[in-house]
Amino acid sequence: MGKLDIVQNPNDSKVGIKLDANSQNIILNNANGEERIRVGSWSGGFNPILLGVKLKNANGIDVVELGSSKPFAQPPIPPGGGYLKLKDVNNKATVTLNGDTGDIILANADCAEEFDTSSKSTEIEPGTVMAIDNDGKLHVSSKEYDKRVAGVISGAGDCKPGIVLDKKKSNQTRVPLAMVGKVYCKVDANYSQIKVGDMLTTSSTRGHAMKATNRSKAFGAVIGKALSAIKSGKGLIPILIALQ
Repeated sequence: MGKLDIVQNPNDSKVGIKLDANSQNIILNNANGEERIRVGSWSGGFNPILLGVKLKNANGIDVVELGSSKPFAQPPIPPGGGYLKLKDVNNKATVTLNGDTGDIILANADCAEEFDTSSKSTEIEPGTVMAIDNDGKLHVSSKEYDKRVAGVISGAGDCKPGIVLDKKKSNQTRVPLAMVGKVYCKVDANYSQIKVGDMLTTSSTRGHAMKATNRSKAFGAVIGKALSAIKSGKGLIPILIALQ
């Protein structure tokens, strides 16, 4: 069994558990004296003292923060509620549960759902426009104004899915399709220049969208609205998913 040391000396770093009376913290270190878990209080920048638990990864970066904000705040600042933060390796919060407001805050952009696909996995990459085949699976779109259009594969550019639904193991190739929110989409502006706000539909260029210029054909085949412009050629632009 491992050795467990409990000491009161805050200057002794190489211990299993350090009780720091000055900072009112309980600190759990690894065998090298590197902090991995902190229970107690710390400064919140512009916020009053925070109270809770921090978990660190092997590099000493905070990856989980659980606590109660502003527990020692003096009037007129009211005490804060609980919160939970999950952080990436750069100490940036990617998921936050805010007990004060009841909000769930996600750093990423869209809500995606996984679907089986009948297309080769080598053809499918983030930003690809997909349609529904006769078996209810997805395939890379290749027809103009296709009313079977399903959406765009999530994850291109700097827009990653904030939520992925129906993620499960399968013998089929499964892909995350953006259902709601902002996503980067492959487009072909050789058919027509694309401006911000233009409605987009499927094109005959595999996996690419184009500007919907024919309103009668566009009904039921619209993918979403362009959030960026492209004058000509093929490109990858952010769009707002709005199937119509």
